[in-house]
Amino acid sequence: MRTGGTGGANTNRTGLIFENCLRRHEKGETYIINDITFLYLEKGGLARELPNHEYKRNLQPDAAYKNEETKTIFIFEYKNQTVPGSTDEKIQTGPFKLKKYEKRYPGYTFYFAYILSESWYNVPRYKDDIEILEESGIKIFWGKKIGRMEYETDFHLIDSWMTRQVLQSS
Repeated sequence: MRTGGTGGANTNRTGLIFENCLRRHEKGETYIINDITFLYLEKGGLARELPNHEYKRNLQPDAAYKNEETKTIFIFEYKNQTVPGSTDEKIQTGPFKLKKYEKRYPGYTFYFAYILSESWYNVPRYKDDIEILEESGIKIFWGKKIGRMEYETDFHLIDSWMTRQVLQSS
């Protein structure tokens, strides 16, 4: 770590702004997306909704949608980056996290997606990272900057993807 650097301060500041702009539901509430019911959870809320496991630490996703009828759970992680740093490498952990969810909760089918800042990650230097994630079953959606501190994503595209996966699980 660089002496005198801000470390995670910028990550928290810019990352939380990114997450908050793309968050569309209230945690713990039930939502109907394309006629399918989901419980929306964040961070530790997912672990509280699932059976106990033998591991000491729980994973804490930025967002999760749980459909109890089909035992399907969608995990979303948001990653925004404005300067080089450790978040660059965090996207590589998606396949590992997906395996951890599957191992801890074998009665559920998990799908994992990143919503990445388009201006940082949708460039040639991340082409191989994105390809490997997609080959590993990780879905990529883009968060687009539309103002100084504002972002948007295509929720219709996300909803369609989630709907297809649930229907295939039934």
